Amino acid sequence: MHTLSKSARPRAPAFRIDAFNPQAPGQQTRQYVSWSVLRLLQRSPWAATLVRNYQLQRPGECVSNSEAMQENILHDLHSRGHVEISGSSDTGRTLLQRLQQTFGVTKAPELDREYRHNPTVDDIVDLVEQHGPCVLSLARMLPSDQGGTQYAGHHAVVVIGTFKVEGRNWAMVLDGNDLQSHPVMERVRAYADKYHDGHLEAITEGALSAIQKEMDQAGESWDSRQMVYSLIDLDKSVREADKAYRAYRMDLAMNGSYSDLAPITFPNSICVTTNASVQADSMPEAMKHELARIVGSQPDSFSRLKVRAAPEEL
Repeated sequence: MHTLSKSARPRAPAFRIDAFNPQAPGQQTRQYVSWSVLRLLQRSPWAATLVRNYQLQRPGECVSNSEAMQENILHDLHSRGHVEISGSSDTGRTLLQRLQQTFGVTKAPELDREYRHNPTVDDIVDLVEQHGPCVLSLARMLPSDQGGTQYAGHHAVVVIGTFKVEGRNWAMVLDGNDLQSHPVMERVRAYADKYHDGHLEAITEGALSAIQKEMDQAGESWDSRQMVYSLIDLDKSVREADKAYRAYRMDLAMNGSYSDLAPITFPNSICVTTNASVQADSMPEAMKHELARIVGSQPDSFSRLKVRAAPEEL
């Protein structure tokens, strides 16, 4: 894994390319969570923070949007004592400074963030466990029906926690993809068109609550919070992203810096906040075990949005 300093880190381009083959191997299907998984994740000590700070991206801005979510989540978790950010302790502060911090007058502690290239799965697991939410950018991540045709190069998500299912590493992430497609997103788009001139980035927790009321009144059995969380097979995603990036670079080298493949202009990387340390895990061990049990026994727990049906299914 290679480290890139803050000053030298690349910026994500806002590109839309139609050249990517939607059937190429390794695409990461958008992993909607089922009602049973949602119900479990909502018991996390971080749940309120994650829903409150979930943010849909502006077109083409997956990296900057994920960075913003990472920052907001870390500051929120810090205020609740779930994450410590070095340089923000009470030592040496005056009573006035402490009161200012309590009432939100002072600035939130600054985050020291680094981009590290080509992280392994073990790198990702360790960094998230130690430093909290990280921004993970991987090549060829989205399938064609979830924005993969337009966002054919890379995609970025916020990794919140990891767990294992039958020996394989999985991640629970927040994905602000504005091109995701599912029934809840149809409602979200309609709400954004009606109240925010189509700006999906204006959708807040309050808007999701309002959308939920609309769905309930219409007799629809979706839960708007299902779109907040995603589960991805981390082992497969990292392996295939590495393979895709290598193939693209090799094609460039063989064809004189030209390739028919959709360009990958942002490297496989992870953005870690080096001065943050987790004090209370996003998913306690008991929750990880239960999540692994659900995912391992219910294939549809992560493959699509599941209708909340009979009580026995909950």
